[in-house]
Amino acid sequence: ATLSCWPAPLTAAAAAATAAAAAANCCTACLVQVLDGRVMATLFYEPSTRTRLSFESAITHLGGIVLSTESAGEYSSAAKGETLEDTIRTIENYADCIVLRHFQAGSAKRAALVSSVPIINAGDGPGQHPTQALLDVYSIRKEIGRLDNFKIGLVGDLLNGRTVHSLAYVLSMFKGVKMYFVAPQVSVKCTVNSVASTCCTAHWKVLLNFTEHIAAG
Repeated sequence: ATLSCWPAPLTAAAAAATAAAAAANCCTACLVQVLDGRVMATLFYEPSTRTRLSFESAITHLGGIVLSTESAGEYSSAAKGETLEDTIRTIENYADCIVLRHFQAGSAKRAALVSSVPIINAGDGPGQHPTQALLDVYSIRKEIGRLDNFKIGLVGDLLNGRTVHSLAYVLSMFKGVKMYFVAPQVSVKCTVNSVASTCCTAHWKVLLNFTEHIAAG
């Protein structure tokens, strides 16, 4: 989606990258107020410190305004049974973009399907965390000076680790990157028509596809 209401058209991805880079490595004095007067809503259904505050800090430095709610599942109308889709339809009237953190995989896509303003995925359960991947790639580039022809180990709960899913996806776009996945053995209880089981199986398939992609060159 394009943020056509801003002074210069920006894609949601470009806006996220700009905000993330601003939070990571820029001082207030050197920032251009490209988001002057624009409103960003942060809608977080899970606890967050670094992600939420980094977005809010970045848009403030870029001249924008923040509308924020923490623990949205408990302190928003979701507690009264309002669906995510209906919440998004309401908030889109107050903001130029919405930063969403949710506990369910695929929630950002659900929100984007009904929203008239850009949705920035700040983490969707065990699914993805694309803005964290942008920061990770930025950090790798800053530390070793390149984004191709290097080796990296991804360690931890790879099944549910959304940051790993997004980072592996991004790194697979660069040449000569060898990824080593290191994780403890996980026992998954499979039941018929189990959404959780299907979701877990899908994530393992994604990781296997990444490994096959790298092995193929």
